Amino acid sequence: MEKFLRNVGEIVQRAKIAQKESMERGELFNMFAACRVNHCEMTHSSIIAELLNPVGSHGQDTLYLSSFLKFCCPDFNLSLQGVKVRLEEPVDNGRVDILITNEDGQGLIIENKIFAQDQHEQLKRYDAYAQKCFTKGYQILYLTLNGGDASEDSSKGVKYLPVSYEMDIKDWLEECICQSSRLPLIRETLIQYQKHIKQLTNQVMENKEKKELLSTMVEHADQVRAIYSITWLEYLEYVFGNYVRPKLETLDGLIYKDKNLFGGRGERGFYFQRKGWHRSAIWVYTGRSQPDYFCIGISNCIGDSLEVEFVKLDCFTKQPDKSWPYGWIPLEKYANWYLDNDTIPDMINGKFVEYVTAKVKEILEEIDRKQIIMQ
Repeated sequence: MEKFLRNVGEIVQRAKIAQKESMERGELFNMFAACRVNHCEMTHSSIIAELLNPVGSHGQDTLYLSSFLKFCCPDFNLSLQGVKVRLEEPVDNGRVDILITNEDGQGLIIENKIFAQDQHEQLKRYDAYAQKCFTKGYQILYLTLNGGDASEDSSKGVKYLPVSYEMDIKDWLEECICQSSRLPLIRETLIQYQKHIKQLTNQVMENKEKKELLSTMVEHADQVRAIYSITWLEYLEYVFGNYVRPKLETLDGLIYKDKNLFGGRGERGFYFQRKGWHRSAIWVYTGRSQPDYFCIGISNCIGDSLEVEFVKLDCFTKQPDKSWPYGWIPLEKYANWYLDNDTIPDMINGKFVEYVTAKVKEILEEIDRKQIIMQ
């Protein structure tokens, strides 16, 4: 086991050195990452819609749209005659992120979810609209980072196709890059965006290091089997319980609790309360509609909605709603800490706790500055 772990450590170290050298050569420069579009669904929707639009600024007609259909909905025969692509298209009781229509009466609805939660009966409403408007057929795509399903409340009884940035969009972009070999400006932009998607979906190790790591695993099959006898969730729970929770429990003036944190999929998270707060709590939370992608905000520690006037805090980027009456924000670099391998070292070295602590303090400082009374 010791030899195996030493070999793995050497491979990981070489991967880090290779990444450092790539940075020094400028190969990691990425405007999408620099502009912090990670968790902004609207920005990703705008990029994708521009590529899909036959009259988009790329000037390639339906080239990228045809590839998208092949990778993301191969069984839907969408005619490309008179295609129109619209962003944030108003429909009955809602707005579709990307709506594609044609002159033959067909429609393609793309609901883009990165960190946002499903709205009440969202896909049901889109399905009712599509049935009414698209007499020659339609397809609903539910796009998430890892291809997860929509919530039952949103989608029960609706035929939709889950697609992912991790595989479908990444592979579609790969073909678009090949198709743009003679278009250097478009090609390099697509390469940057694809790299950004890989980072967003935790695909950062290069193929050379991956193959070497797989070869080492084959050579040490017994050790790998022993490691795999411990589930990822068990490992994560051990690290959190020994390196994170004890520190969060000792934050000055705050009471720490967690809910269903390692108890299967669905709603889970941890929260902080000041003494005297009976219902209000600062939550680090993920819901059923976007499992394993965490946000931070102020909500009810009991479970129902806080009956308070909506007041958006400056430290939150998302608008208030019934669940988050003061707004909320994705947990940024640690939003997918439940799945992200890179988070484990930061949990052990204390950076994860420092990040969460800083966010909580920022929220508390704004509450105090604006003299907001918590329930």
